[in-house]
Amino acid sequence: MGYVGKIKDSSGTTHLVASTLFGTCSTAIDTAAKVVTCSNFSQLENGVTIHVYFVNGNTAASPTLNVNSTGAIAIKRYGTTAP
Repeated sequence: MGYVGKIKDSSGTTHLVASTLFGTCSTAIDTAAKVVTCSNFSQLENGVTIHVYFVNGNTAASPTLNVNSTGAIAIKRYGTTAP
C-alpha cells in the first residue's frame, strides 16, 4: 500500500510526495491492455512509480497499463518502452 500526494514549498513550487505503490494485474498473458488495481492511487502524475505484480506474466507485444481506470499508458522498463 502506498500514498501519493502533493505539497507546496515556501516558494509555491509543488512537489510530489509518494511512498512505494504496489499494484496487481491479473489480465490474461496474451492481452496487451493490462489492467491494474492499486490502493491509494487515483491520479496519474509525472514521477510516480508503481511496482506491479503480473499474476499471469506477459507475452503481448506493446503492452499498456491502466491503473485504477486512469487511462492506458505504454509500459516502461528501466526508462524504455517494453517490447
